[in-house]
Amino acid sequence: MLRRLRDYEGFEVWSREERELGRVEDCYIDEDRWTVRYIVVSTGSWLTGRSVLLSPVSIQRLDWDHARIDFRLSEQQIKGAPDADLAQPISRRFESEYSGYYGIPHYWGGSDLWGMWSTPMEVQPPSSPPLSAEQGLLDAQHLRSLREVTGYHIVATDGEIGHIDDYLVDDVSWRIRYLMIDTSNWLGGRTVLLAPEWASRVDWADQKVHVDVTRAEVEQSPEYDPGADIDGKYEERLAESYHRRLARPTSR
Repeated sequence: MLRRLRDYEGFEVWSREERELGRVEDCYIDEDRWTVRYIVVSTGSWLTGRSVLLSPVSIQRLDWDHARIDFRLSEQQIKGAPDADLAQPISRRFESEYSGYYGIPHYWGGSDLWGMWSTPMEVQPPSSPPLSAEQGLLDAQHLRSLREVTGYHIVATDGEIGHIDDYLVDDVSWRIRYLMIDTSNWLGGRTVLLAPEWASRVDWADQKVHVDVTRAEVEQSPEYDPGADIDGKYEERLAESYHRRLARPTSR
């Protein structure tokens, strides 16, 4: 099912000892594959206000009815995890340390969305320690905070159309399927959807996402109701309006 990424904010986070550790406050997304790689958890008084990163690979259960995420990690594991500078994009060096600490494979080490697997729940522990990346790759910063990217302007091939307001994410694969675009300065506040794979480039300095669609295609796209679930028929109409093939979601 597709979920609004903002709806995860405030979810309770629990350890395997059944202790509440804190609440979800942000996410970090992969700028290459537009996938949520880490959940940012504000730990409050438990770790004296420290925020920690947790990977969807370590999720035991996601409970929407009670706004709660249970992790397979102990409190001691989380306390001893490497610290990340959350004021900056996340580097591959940190991710390598994180993977080594928790004993999970590098998601960038295979051809699928999560390495050799299509969903984080399928990921298996590596039979040998993950290989270290080259120095240049280690220093590269490529994961961006959800809060940073929200608000970026969307530029079509013939002009600006609006800004990113939220994201629709597959709750199985954690891949961002659609960007929710607020067009209030153009189409009178109508929300439209764009698939992130239609982006030709992201200008991080100017906070702009350039997409290979026209303003006319956006204007003719089917109206999106943020309060309604998206079904296959809607996605087919959406793809047709942008003259694209429908991207098939990850199956359970």
